[in-house]
Amino acid sequence: MSYVAAAKYMGKSKSFVAKWVQQCKKTKNVDDLPERGSMFMKEYIELKHMKRADYSQGDKIRNFLPHHAVTKNDRTTTKIRVVFDASSKNLRSISLNDVLYKGPTLQSDLFTIVVRFRCFKYVLCADIKMMYRQILIHPLFVCMATKIVWHFIPARWPHYGGLWEAAVRSMKRHLKRTIGDTCLTVSELTTVLTQVEVIMNSRPLTPLSEDPNDLRAITPGHFLIGENLQAYPERDVRDLAVNRLSRLQHIEQIKQHFWSRWQKEYLSTCQQRNKWKADSGIKPAVGHLVLQKDSEALPLKWALARIHPGEDGVVRTVTVRTEKGTYKRAVVNICPLLEN
Repeated sequence: MSYVAAAKYMGKSKSFVAKWVQQCKKTKNVDDLPERGSMFMKEYIELKHMKRADYSQGDKIRNFLPHHAVTKNDRTTTKIRVVFDASSKNLRSISLNDVLYKGPTLQSDLFTIVVRFRCFKYVLCADIKMMYRQILIHPLFVCMATKIVWHFIPARWPHYGGLWEAAVRSMKRHLKRTIGDTCLTVSELTTVLTQVEVIMNSRPLTPLSEDPNDLRAITPGHFLIGENLQAYPERDVRDLAVNRLSRLQHIEQIKQHFWSRWQKEYLSTCQQRNKWKADSGIKPAVGHLVLQKDSEALPLKWALARIHPGEDGVVRTVTVRTEKGTYKRAVVNICPLLEN
């Protein structure tokens, strides 16, 4: 579950939920509700939908969710249904629904499901029991205080991301020079991109060994299909004129040109860059106000930005403040003010 606010913001809810427990005790003499409730709790524990709370960890943040049973004796299968009340307010007048992000609807509407039957020749229908609860969660991520933290790189600065962005940059650069002004259909472009993806995912991730008896180097293909990405050798058509080639041979020529360029220029991309270690003479200080350059606006309309330090002490990002809010950008497109 993703929370808008911290879990401790909800406050204590144990005493509030205790009132619900007292109300449940009053229903002991009503049919066999206690026995049904015990069977329900036992079933949830066996299915690993819940577990007993561990109170040995001291003041760890916990929140108690009230629930009650709804009985329907006319049912032939499930005569008891437990309803968890996430909208109930605690002593601070805050409910669980108030601090949760609202996610999308998991199930499609009936009309969309019926229309989807016309898209395929054969359709399989199945009633998957408890489909959304068959994925177990590691205990480390069950706690309410643990949330998913997204780390976004600054816009218009791909190499800030690391090795994955470097591979994307290498693919874009070589692909633009290889295709050029060639007009390709959607299927042809998809074929080229698939072949380029195979080339990029065939590069070794570990150093190559000179020992012939050593194991092969690990490539991204091992994580995708469990083995090297291989293909049958094709005829070399790099030196043939385009007007002599069929469309399939033209696609093969583009792939071979890409492989040739990438093979020659890949080594230079692996060399160490000293861009952020060399002294350029300009030392932007942390906290200084600067102007964020914008190619689509006049210099007098450039937004103000403030410099932030990086994890290693090197300035790489700035926070730009506008009338619509604040956002982060790369430090390479800043203009220092005269007062600094």
